[in-house]
Amino acid sequence: MIKAVLKRNNILLSEFADSLNISRPTLDTYIRNYDSGVRLSNNLFQKIFDFLFSDAQMSREDFERRYAYVIENYGKKTDMSSYSQSAPQTSSGETNGANRAQAVFDVLGEDLILERFTQDEYNILAKLLMKDSGLLHCIFKYFLLWKDKVQLADLNEPEKVMAINLFMFDKKLQGKDFTYSEEEYRELEVAIDKKLNPSKYTTEQEQKTIDEISGSISTLLANNSGLSIDEIIAQIKKKI
Repeated sequence: MIKAVLKRNNILLSEFADSLNISRPTLDTYIRNYDSGVRLSNNLFQKIFDFLFSDAQMSREDFERRYAYVIENYGKKTDMSSYSQSAPQTSSGETNGANRAQAVFDVLGEDLILERFTQDEYNILAKLLMKDSGLLHCIFKYFLLWKDKVQLADLNEPEKVMAINLFMFDKKLQGKDFTYSEEEYRELEVAIDKKLNPSKYTTEQEQKTIDEISGSISTLLANNSGLSIDEIIAQIKKKI
């Protein structure tokens, strides 16, 4: 069936394999197993094949859109063959940062291919994962709980606190009893705007101070004063 779909869309098997960065024999094995109803050993490829070939009545336009999406996001940019069926199962004491990160990326990859979120959202999550933030790590642990990548009993106390709070918050939202005040909405709106447009919230006095400091630093640097950082700070304090 898969070969017929590819042929109908003028896609050569060699081209398909090359686009996904796998060998032709591997592709042949995947096609043979998928057409026989056997689940693929590689979980991400199972998602890709479901995405492309599960609907026999899919229009040519829809297939072209999905195929382009797969190639753009899962083509040669990534070594597809490196995706395993699941993350390594280790105890919390043995799990290292690389395995935790790979577990998250595997889950994100599976969700992305099913269009549960966009490429931009994926990029944001990937960047957040790289930040050394205890809060974010706790949030990701909760995210992984529902994918059976980590166990609740293995979470440390901060991670458990975050998991419980997120669960109760989600439960409250689903119960449709969550409300917020106009003041709370406005507070969030202002906080975001302050983050994105800090200059709007700088007072005249603050701006004057900033200008004076900038001018003093520029003057001292232009004169090649040779002063130390402490001496420069002392000079600026005298002028402000």
